[in-house]
Amino acid sequence: AEKYGPEQVKLWRRSYDIPPPEIKKDSPYWPGNDNKYAHIDEADIPLSECLKDTVDRCLPYWEGEIVPALQRGKTVLVAAHGNSIRGMVKYLDNIHEDAITDLEIPTAVPLVYHLDANLQPMKNERAVAPLSGYFLVDPEELAKLQAAVAAQSVVTESSSAPTSGDREWDDVKMDGGDESVRFACFGSGCLMLSTEDMEE
Repeated sequence: AEKYGPEQVKLWRRSYDIPPPEIKKDSPYWPGNDNKYAHIDEADIPLSECLKDTVDRCLPYWEGEIVPALQRGKTVLVAAHGNSIRGMVKYLDNIHEDAITDLEIPTAVPLVYHLDANLQPMKNERAVAPLSGYFLVDPEELAKLQAAVAAQSVVTESSSAPTSGDREWDDVKMDGGDESVRFACFGSGCLMLSTEDMEE
């Protein structure tokens, strides 16, 4: 943000199809230097990526693995980066490319979707536009957490990434109930729940 300005950084971080400049392979931050990517062909490790690329990578997994599991009534847990979650909800809610720029997914806050038998989202009364799902946090706390995520594009003397270390969550309780499928997302993690009711 200091080098390019907060608006440009926000555009790179939040736009749908505008990637940041490519990283050089001799950079210490190039993912190819990380052992967890050692099994991936170097040519397949992206040098830059935007949300569109993330969606293109996530949707085959959603359609090929997650959807069939949900249709079989399975409970599925997916650990994911916040951008992957933004991509999934963009797809589920058919959010326009221009609107996705302002969507902030707070870190480690459950985002619950009620899906019908066709896995289409059902708008919840607690939903915050443009989402059909709702966050399991009160509106004031949600606003603070979303502001903290948005502030990641701004440089201040005390800039630091927001954490969820101080947050504590009650156990999620599962009870029998309606026949809708539940789909709950967490920033930096994603939880999909089958046909059971979920209570805070």
